[in-house]
Amino acid sequence: MTRLISFMLLMMPTVAFSETYLCLSEKGAVVTYNHKGAVSSQVANVANRKYILTNESGSWQVKGVPSGEVIFYLCDEHGMLCRKSETSLDYFNHLGFTNGGDVFVAHHSIFTSEGKGKNAENLTIDDVRIIKLTESGACTKVN
Repeated sequence: MTRLISFMLLMMPTVAFSETYLCLSEKGAVVTYNHKGAVSSQVANVANRKYILTNESGSWQVKGVPSGEVIFYLCDEHGMLCRKSETSLDYFNHLGFTNGGDVFVAHHSIFTSEGKGKNAENLTIDDVRIIKLTESGACTKVN
């Protein structure tokens, strides 16, 4: 009888409990550079940026608040590193409990053109400007 119960327990699907974190940006920085060597940086106001990190759909994803739009969806099995796509430079890194708090870091890249008056097919690498926004803050488990 105990063998039958043990077998039945092994055959039952495992129950996955969902976890959800609210992550609030606290600090941010912007670095802008181009391939001509020009670099600038400044502090970014990220006070109103919020994210939800959740695995409620069965896999981890990061959503924007209040839009609910999924921003980062290629996540590892623990929800610690999420990307926008396989080749994207953008990512959301949930660092977990580090230095006494549950923290995250998000990186966003924007590529823009400095080649005024040029068609897209005539742009060169020298015409591209890269803007990187890095933000960090705290995550709080909400369920």
